[in-house]
Amino acid sequence: MAQTALTISSASVDVHCTGDRWVVDDLDFLARIIVIVVMGQATHARDVIKSLALSFIGGLVGRTAKEALTPSQLLEYAPLVSDSLASAIRRGYDSPQKLAFSDIRARLLSRVLIHREYAEKIADTILIGQSDDYRSVKARIRMSLEFAIKL
Repeated sequence: MAQTALTISSASVDVHCTGDRWVVDDLDFLARIIVIVVMGQATHARDVIKSLALSFIGGLVGRTAKEALTPSQLLEYAPLVSDSLASAIRRGYDSPQKLAFSDIRARLLSRVLIHREYAEKIADTILIGQSDDYRSVKARIRMSLEFAIKL
């Protein structure tokens, strides 16, 4: 028989007051279960916070650059990076090209599938320049995919 930490049974005082009665069967086992749940939630929360912090910093860098730099300095800064850094970090992509590919191929629900299909269909065929922005890279990837389908 499986070990149980709690026994839960229905309890009622009257028609208007009902609920459940919890009785601890094994306090040590219950404590172990609680620790496992809490530690799992803490680990997940840490990962979410770390991802959000990196994304926030990426967005802050891009916004600060756009506000602080002159138009000629912005061309040197690379608009592609400022347009896509925060989203790429948050979504787990290591390049603006993969981020654009994932936006185009939204039907692929897994980031792993996005990486695999990107490697098969695009790889390093999309050349980007320092003055390119996210919209132009996305358009080039879309054209490359359409051209590949027609062949």
